[in-house]
Amino acid sequence: MMQTLTSRRRAYQLLLAVLLLMPTSNILGQFGGGGPSSGMNGGAQMPNKAKKKYKKPEVSRVNAGLTSFHIAAVVDDQTILLEDVMTQIRPKLEAQKRQLPPAQYKQLEEQAIQMAVKGKIQQTVLINELKKKIPKAEAMEKIRAAAAVDFEKHMQQVARQSNLKSKDELIAQLKKEGADLTTMKNSYIDHTLAQQFLGSQIMPKLREPTRDEMEDFYQENIDKWSQKAGVVWRNIEIKKGADPAAARAKIGDLREQLEKGSDFATIAKSSSEGTMAAAGGLWSRTSKGSYQDEAVDSALFTLPVGEISPVIEGKGSFHIIRVEERNDGSPLPFIKVQEEIKNALRNKQIEKHKKELLEEIMANHHVISIFDSENPLNHQIPAQPNSPGGPETNQMARPDMPSSNLR
Repeated sequence: MMQTLTSRRRAYQLLLAVLLLMPTSNILGQFGGGGPSSGMNGGAQMPNKAKKKYKKPEVSRVNAGLTSFHIAAVVDDQTILLEDVMTQIRPKLEAQKRQLPPAQYKQLEEQAIQMAVKGKIQQTVLINELKKKIPKAEAMEKIRAAAAVDFEKHMQQVARQSNLKSKDELIAQLKKEGADLTTMKNSYIDHTLAQQFLGSQIMPKLREPTRDEMEDFYQENIDKWSQKAGVVWRNIEIKKGADPAAARAKIGDLREQLEKGSDFATIAKSSSEGTMAAAGGLWSRTSKGSYQDEAVDSALFTLPVGEISPVIEGKGSFHIIRVEERNDGSPLPFIKVQEEIKNALRNKQIEKHKKELLEEIMANHHVISIFDSENPLNHQIPAQPNSPGGPETNQMARPDMPSSNLR
């Protein structure tokens, strides 16, 4: 039983890695669709916010061939099945289900499904917008083919990171657990193209933050840059043991080697008897009063930074120390964090433009989902009595559906 659970956990970890590792290559750019100067963007404005009149999908069209799945959403005339969404999040949910109480898990599951449905809707809308920019089917097929090659590389990367011998071994394990590789591949391709299309629309709008904006951000988030007061230091320690005189002579010899230019970390690694000898005697940030030997603790906060101390006699050992860095608890200076600030401000711009762009695009598409406050599909799509699974099978899935129906 334990072996079965371990095997299944391993399989879910692999599936999660395949689904969540983000692609990085620019597929659209290879076909004139990726960069700020590309033809896909071309400086053209997005369609105005006036909603188009879309023909609502007929019941028969939505229901055709869907006798074993619930419908999660409809975008224009495209159906998103709940199973399409569950494929993406099931591995993570299964991992959480083993760790959480049932009530807490049910809440998490509903939140995860809601977020995944929203993401799938946005992805579908973005792919539709991309098709408008690249109306020729042949060009779109080339783009998807390039993304498919990227998926193969992605699978190889996951196999290596999972310590598997090959991509084929990864595929065999995923198939063993019932994973639909075609669905995974298509999801990966759609995700890649949607995100790159979104990026191609946002990137031209980004600008470099000004110095004033960066300094304002620094002051507004000053607590973020504060440091723990203390010192980073190195220590060479020789224990007194049964013969303090011999220990004193040994530490004195090491001190002379340092005076002649020997490297402190090298000496500490080869000769120190302290707990951090293997790390070249390096201690992480140590606050005042935290080191047990008072003589050493005092020297840590009085010795100039970078200077080698004389031999310090402690209670049970002799020490030579060097302070690498000392901080009184004040924030890091602006110059040390300006790149981090620039990236933070850039990310704020990206999120702002992403939100605005998605709102603008979504306004031009007819979208309904199981999480709408009024769900017209509950009335438009009646159950088919003769369908497998009983009368509920072809209905729109509902947010309050029991977890057992989401498998």
